[in-house]
Amino acid sequence: MKNKQKLQQEQESTLNDLLSNPDLIYKGAINKWGHHLQLDMLVEECAELIASVNRLRRGRTKDEAVIEELADVDILIGQMRLVFDQAEIDEIKRKKLTRLAERVGLIRLSFKGRLASPAANCEARRN
Repeated sequence: MKNKQKLQQEQESTLNDLLSNPDLIYKGAINKWGHHLQLDMLVEECAELIASVNRLRRGRTKDEAVIEELADVDILIGQMRLVFDQAEIDEIKRKKLTRLAERVGLIRLSFKGRLASPAANCEARRN
């Protein structure tokens, strides 16, 4: 009985280690099925997310269904970050978040795409 408990504790420890570093799991999936198949899975999961959101908007499903599909897509995006250039993804994401921050009035950019003066950005946040 003690051996069984010890084995279970070791498995839980291993799982906790993996969950704290999901890249190891993502790499395992890519190594097992290949990035082309995982790209196909991303398309499939995105389609399921779209369908789930449409059902939610029509009142035919609950938030939990959308949340589950979001988790599936998030896991596959994690895998794709290992397939594609993470630095490039992060740079493009930074630019898009900067543009969004400007559009929602959190910052104001000068005409050259640089942050306007700190005072102007404080004023933008107040409005």
